[in-house]
Amino acid sequence: QRIALITPYIEEITRREITYLSARNISVLSHHSDGIASPHQMAAVTSEYWADKIVQHASPDLDGYLLSCNGIRSLNELEALEARLGKPVITSNTALAHYCFSELESTDVSCCIAQKINLPKSLLSIN
Repeated sequence: QRIALITPYIEEITRREITYLSARNISVLSHHSDGIASPHQMAAVTSEYWADKIVQHASPDLDGYLLSCNGIRSLNELEALEARLGKPVITSNTALAHYCFSELESTDVSCCIAQKINLPKSLLSIN
């Protein structure tokens, strides 16, 4: 797996994430650290800003994109980004949602809250 990692974090935290991912055979071919230390400042950044950062790291060499941080806004941009890039865009929140849905006894989540909060369609068909 080869990804671009985009974070609001300071470089030191992003480096720790890269080390963690590398230990799990995920190669981070490019990354961006925004250098934000305050959760309040992270939450104030628009989803459009993060979408632009991901697009700046677009590469045919990548298998996907990881936008890391549960406290940032990004959900409104995901489907359009995936369509534009032709590759998955995973966020901390969608990864958590995917894990939670995969733990459900039933894999039919089409009637659950996922639709109501407009999660990407890829999360609505977990097998």
